[in-house]
Amino acid sequence: MLKNFLTLAVRNLLKRKLYSFINIFGLAIGVAVCLVILKYVDFELSYDSFHKNASQIYRTVTTSYRNGEFRGSGVISSYAQGPSLLADEPEVKAYIRTHPMYGGAVVTYKRETGDPSTFHEESMQFVDSTFFHAFTYSALQGDLNTALNNPKSVVITRKTAGKYFKKDEDPIGKILQVSGGWADDDSQSFAKRSIQT
Repeated sequence: MLKNFLTLAVRNLLKRKLYSFINIFGLAIGVAVCLVILKYVDFELSYDSFHKNASQIYRTVTTSYRNGEFRGSGVISSYAQGPSLLADEPEVKAYIRTHPMYGGAVVTYKRETGDPSTFHEESMQFVDSTFFHAFTYSALQGDLNTALNNPKSVVITRKTAGKYFKKDEDPIGKILQVSGGWADDDSQSFAKRSIQT
C-alpha cells in the first residue's frame, strides 16, 4: 500500500515538474526563513541572560539633536549621567560607567629578564569599580569584588593572560604599561600609564 502511494506521488511530481518545483522550493524557503527567525529570536532573548541580575540591568541610550535636527543616537552618555540618575530616580539602585579606549592601545609587559612583550589591543574598556557587582563573571585568580578598587588595576581574560604571560607565570601583581588611546598629553590622561593585574 505504501509502495503504491509513493509510486503515485513520484508520477504526479514528474508529470507536473514546474508546479512541483515551485511548491517544494517555496516550502523549503518558508522553512528556512522560519528557522532563521527562530534562531534570531532565541539569540536576542538569551543575550547576556547568564548574569545573575540580568532582569534588573538596563543600558541608557542617548539621542542627540542640534538646532532641532536629529544627529543620531547611541550608547554614549555624559560622565555625570549615572550619579544624576542615582540621585534623581528612586528606581535606580546603582550605576556603572564604561568607556572604550578609542583607537586601541599598545600594552607592554616588561619581564625581569629578556625583552619586553608588546601587543596592540583594539578592545579595552575603562569601567567603574562596581562593574562586577552587577555583572556575573567568575575569576580564575583573585577576587572580582575588590579587583577594580585601585584605579590602576586591570582584569584580563584567560586568553589575554596567555598572550601576555608565559605558561608558568602568575599574572597577579604584574605591571602592564598602556600607551595610546583617546587622551591628549596636556590632561591627567591615559596616554601613558601603568596598570597592575
